[in-house]
Amino acid sequence: MNYHSKGSRFATLMRSGMVAGNGQQAKDLARIIRARRSRQHYFPPHLFADPAWDILLALALANLEQQRLSVSELCKAADAPHSTALRYIQALMDEGMVVGLPDPLDGRRKFLSLSPEAASQMSQYLNAQHLAELKAA
Repeated sequence: MNYHSKGSRFATLMRSGMVAGNGQQAKDLARIIRARRSRQHYFPPHLFADPAWDILLALALANLEQQRLSVSELCKAADAPHSTALRYIQALMDEGMVVGLPDPLDGRRKFLSLSPEAASQMSQYLNAQHLAELKAA
């Protein structure tokens, strides 16, 4: 399954993180996500399934791009079966890392985002990764 087709909203976020000059963290996130997806061209995708991390990466990029992701968009971004993605979303919500907000225009839909604490942790992680890459260069 490829949920990162050209027309998907997540793919649009990926492209904007790559080229829009939205800061180093957005570019780093887009690079990390692209690298994770590129493995599927060489190895069976099920060997590298990590829906929780894919969800956190997608939400972090959406946060930096000041975008909201619906539950269904986030399930696609997790690159996992819908039921699996929903279980991981619920686990991340139970841990207080992901928060849900109702869509004011459609009561059936909910938008998800990182909690302030999780956003801070992701920012710290990205900064540490970026510094490690600079030191290695």
